[in-house]
Amino acid sequence: MRDKNVDGRALTVRKFTNISQAGNCQILFVSASEQKHQRAILESTKTSDVLTVGETDTFVAEGGVVGFNLERGRIHFDINLQAAQLQRLRISSKLLSLATNVRKAQQ
Repeated sequence: MRDKNVDGRALTVRKFTNISQAGNCQILFVSASEQKHQRAILESTKTSDVLTVGETDTFVAEGGVVGFNLERGRIHFDINLQAAQLQRLRISSKLLSLATNVRKAQQ
């Protein structure tokens, strides 16, 4: 990922050993290896402006914004609009239309 840009913005990948180190990240990927810490991680980022992305079956249900899952050899994703709303994030209608499941936000 070194020297990669997205729309003119530098992309940096960092590995954290403690959630407190993720203070200024914009996208936080929580791997399946962190499943036993997943709930605590999501709780600590619940009201931040961080897009949380994960890969466990329970990620979206536990408050993650985008959850990837593998079905029949294909990657699908679910979106939690309520979590996005709490984190002050807007999800485009195009992305929502591609999601397998959308957990609705509270009005």
